[in-house]
Amino acid sequence: MEMRRAVIAAVILVLIAASLLGYTVYAESQALMALNTAIVGIKVSGADFTRMHLNLIMEFRNPTNHETPPFTAEFDVYISGIRVSNGTVKHVVVPAGANSTVEVPVTIHAVELVSAVVEALQAGEFELEVRGVMHSRLLFGAIPVSREFSASFHA
Repeated sequence: MEMRRAVIAAVILVLIAASLLGYTVYAESQALMALNTAIVGIKVSGADFTRMHLNLIMEFRNPTNHETPPFTAEFDVYISGIRVSNGTVKHVVVPAGANSTVEVPVTIHAVELVSAVVEALQAGEFELEVRGVMHSRLLFGAIPVSREFSASFHA
C-alpha cells in the first residue's frame, strides 16, 4: 500500500511539473509573438564622404502579462524601398506590459544613400523601414524559436 501511494505521489508531482513547464513555454512564446516593434527616432551620429552613421531608436512593446525571454534580432534597413544597410539588436528582455527602447547603430554607404535619397525625392516622402528576424530560446534556453518583424519611420 505504501508503494502505491509513493507511485501516485510521484505521478502527481510529474504532472504538476509538466503543467508548469508547459505554461512557461506557452507564456514565453505568447510574449515573444505579441511583441510590437516601432522605430521611434533616428539620430545621425556621424558622416563622412563615403558613409553616414545612424542610430535607430527602436522600441519593443510587450502587451502581455509575461516577460519576454531574452531575444536578439537581425534586420535589413530600407529607405524608400531600397536596401541600404543592416543591423543587429543584442539581448533584449521586455518586462510584462512594458516597453524596452534600444539604440541600434547602422552605417549607410554613399552609393546606397544616394540611390535612396533620389528615390525619396521622386516619391515626395521619406520612409525608413527595417525588416528582420528575432531569435530567442524558450523554456530556460531549451527550445529555439524565431519570428519575423518589421517597423517603419515616416518623415
